[in-house]
Amino acid sequence: MKLGISLSGGGVRALVFHLGVLKRLAESKHWDSVGHLSTVSGGSLCVAMIFAKNGGKWPDAEQYLKTVLRAAREQLTTQSLVWSSVRAGFIRPFRLLNGRAHLVAHVLAKKWGATMSLQDLSERPRWTINCTTYETGKNWRFSYKRMGDYLTGYVMNPDFPVADAAAASAGFPGGIGPRKIRSADYQWVQYKEGSKVAISPISPKQEIYHLWDGGVYENLGSEALFKPGKAFRDDVDFYIASDAGKGVSQVQRHGPFGSAKRLLDCAMDQVRAVRARTLHGFLRPPAPSPTVGIYVRMGMSREEIYRQFAPGLPCPSPSPCGLGPDDAKRAAMFPTTLRRLREAEFDLLLNHGYEVADATMATWVPDRF
Repeated sequence: MKLGISLSGGGVRALVFHLGVLKRLAESKHWDSVGHLSTVSGGSLCVAMIFAKNGGKWPDAEQYLKTVLRAAREQLTTQSLVWSSVRAGFIRPFRLLNGRAHLVAHVLAKKWGATMSLQDLSERPRWTINCTTYETGKNWRFSYKRMGDYLTGYVMNPDFPVADAAAASAGFPGGIGPRKIRSADYQWVQYKEGSKVAISPISPKQEIYHLWDGGVYENLGSEALFKPGKAFRDDVDFYIASDAGKGVSQVQRHGPFGSAKRLLDCAMDQVRAVRARTLHGFLRPPAPSPTVGIYVRMGMSREEIYRQFAPGLPCPSPSPCGLGPDDAKRAAMFPTTLRRLREAEFDLLLNHGYEVADATMATWVPDRF
């Protein structure tokens, strides 16, 4: 199996939910099959955490279960990414000249231990970190092979800090803000249309590029692995999409800033919904076509998953983590934030991710997992 995984945005809610999904995968025989990770925002913070808590290397299943999860719980329940960033700016005000994303990157490196460069990452699994380029409106991607988007051009083999790439991916408008890229600091190339052969050099059209949250472009992180009508990339033949996005609910009208954020949330939720429906239909087509992936959606209870996707199969009782339908709703309503978690909150989000993944595997592809 050539396993591709995308991890959506959603702050620490998504970060911990994804840790739970990956915990279920680590308990299967397919952990070593992971070949490509594509992440957005909270998903990017999740993978940065995993690398950081395993000495800059992708862990094996045992390391993940016994070392990484414990270290992540300790980190996220004792320190706030928000207040640590504020404190870093207060102690060294000059850091603010580069924006709030620079402060978050500083905390990821100093507090989390995410000190590696993109060039320190292993070729397998390949990790693609997704952002949104303000100037082009396109999907900017960081990986050990290259960084850039197809309108801007690319920097090959970039020596760029993982902490800064993850902070840029999580740079939600009005929150962290953009990570600035000064084009003069790099050499840029472009690809021939329809070819993977680079031609160089090109002159960048902008002096500075502003990289925002990848979720503004596409919050599932699916495009690096799957494109409608073109199926999977060459390095993927089975796909796990982990979606911890928070849907919009009915609210009263806010002030000017709140209204702008609300409208952005609505637009992002519609894009997510369209992408999810397309992806869902491709991964689990009508029989007899084979299922080629699973779509793990936050907020669904085990009972709901069995009822919707395997109505003839009884939902096992009790649940492996002791959660009920109300717990699934509580996890789904957790705010998109980067604050410190209480231990009970961490456990709820982690166990919910585990249970949703477990139930989806059991109803979609029981023979594989």
